[in-house]
Parts: sequence; structure tokens; C-alpha cells
Amino acid sequence: MRYFDGVLLQSGIDLYADYQRADGLIWDRIGRGGSKYQTWRDHEFGDGGFIRTVPGNLGARFERIPVEIDVEYLFIEGLYLTWQATGDDAWMAGLLDRAIRAIGYSTGDACRWSKKFALFKRDYTIDTWDFQHEEDAAISGSVMSIDPQRTRFGVMHGDNTGMAAALGYLAEMLTATGRGAEAQTYLKLSQDLMKRVTALAWNGRLFTHFVDENRR
Repeated sequence: MRYFDGVLLQSGIDLYADYQRADGLIWDRIGRGGSKYQTWRDHEFGDGGFIRTVPGNLGARFERIPVEIDVEYLFIEGLYLTWQATGDDAWMAGLLDRAIRAIGYSTGDACRWSKKFALFKRDYTIDTWDFQHEEDAAISGSVMSIDPQRTRFGVMHGDNTGMAAALGYLAEMLTATGRGAEAQTYLKLSQDLMKRVTALAWNGRLFTHFVDENRR
């Protein structure tokens, strides 16, 4: 759509920015409550604040699949690509603080950031898929949920390379809007992520898919 309708893209980014959670979390999707599918998700997502009702919108609600960690960097990537498609500098500049807040959530939440490795972490899923296998689902309570005390977390290389790329986009946007000093902070974090994930997971031929926090 970036080649055909930049305004439509802006409205999508605006929607998720406007309803960003106070701590910086970005929602995964918007849907309607009340269906059998949504009722099933009440159990999966309700306890961790991963559901937010949209006021005055006939039962629509935002959801965040708890196991997902890539949403924040995808939001930044979406902001960047939409800016590239439209050339709307003022619109992009107005959303940069939202992007920075999203990074703050990713690096500040104990279920997203590994203090041990100084890298982003997730529970054991296949790549960036949104479900765990049966053994870890039994530990966390369901295939899409996380338990801060019991979930087996580890580093998946793609979360870190994805955020490193998004941080590069953010640095470019900050520089373009006269915020070059801030840009250097996020550019350094991007470079540090790549150095650390390469040292931890690269074996000279490929990245180890998942490095368990408790096994190294």
C-alpha cells in the first residue's frame, strides 16, 4: 500500500499511536469483543493488561498477544516506511516520541528485556510466531500467554536484528528532524544489539535459533 495510498497508511499508524499504552506498549490488533474467539482470548490476555476496550466504538477493542515482542519495532518500521512513501516530515516528526516510548517499553519490561544478555528475549516460540509448543504452554498457562515467574525465556536472534534495524530507522528520522544528538543514542543501541547477539548466537555459519536464559 505504500506505493498506492500513503494517507491510508498514515491513518493506520495514527490509530496505534493514539491508543499506545501509557508504558509504551503497542497493540497487536483491533477487533470486536463478544465472539467465541474473543471470549477465548479473555482468558489468554486479560490478566496482563493485554486488552483495551475502545471507548464508544460498539465493543471494539485492542489486543496484544502476550508472547509477541516484535510489535514495537514493527511500529517504528511502519512509521519509517510511511514517511518514505509520503514525504510528510511534519507527520513523522509528531510521532517520534511515540516511537521512543515504544523502545522504552521493550527495554524496560522484565518479560521483554534480558538483563543477563542485554538483549531482547521471548518465550520459546517458532521464530516470531505467536504461540508456544505444548511443553512451554503448560508452564505459562496457555499457548499465547506468559507467566513472568515461570515462563522459560530466551534470546531469539530475529527480535534483536529486527529492533536493530528499526533503531537505525529511528536514528535516521531523528536526524532528519534536527534531533541528531538523540539519534546517536539509538544508533549506538542498534550497533550494540548486533554485536551482542552475534557474540551470543552466531556460530560462524548461522544464528542459533533460541538461547535459553537459564542454560548459559
